[in-house]
Amino acid sequence: METELTKSPSPHSGATLWRRLLNSLLPLTVFALKLLEWWFSSERAAAVRMMTSLPIPPPPEPVEPSPEGIRLPSNPQLCPICLQRRTDPTAVITSGYVFCYSCIFGYLRRQKQCPVTCIPTVEKQIIRLYSQQRYSS
Repeated sequence: METELTKSPSPHSGATLWRRLLNSLLPLTVFALKLLEWWFSSERAAAVRMMTSLPIPPPPEPVEPSPEGIRLPSNPQLCPICLQRRTDPTAVITSGYVFCYSCIFGYLRRQKQCPVTCIPTVEKQIIRLYSQQRYSS
């Protein structure tokens, strides 16, 4: 017959739970302390300062309009498609030219190319431009 002293400890006993807790929490605590040590180290701060002090690169060269494309208006505030003041300005990523959102979206659905440069373009290659002036009170 087995006595109390020779029985193996239950997996749910207090000592086993403490051992499991220490085995999992101790490495996690050490990792967290090392992460904090690295985060607040002067070496990291120096690296961040160096990266933020780099000069801003110049913009890419503009893409020239295609002879087969639509002509650009003399006023840069006008949409090249509707020749009206742009509403919801949207840039074509492939060329950098800006149009009204509704104008360029419809044009790209039909033609699948930038209207100015004739570079192949799809609807996913446009990006809405936001102006701080429009949203400030």
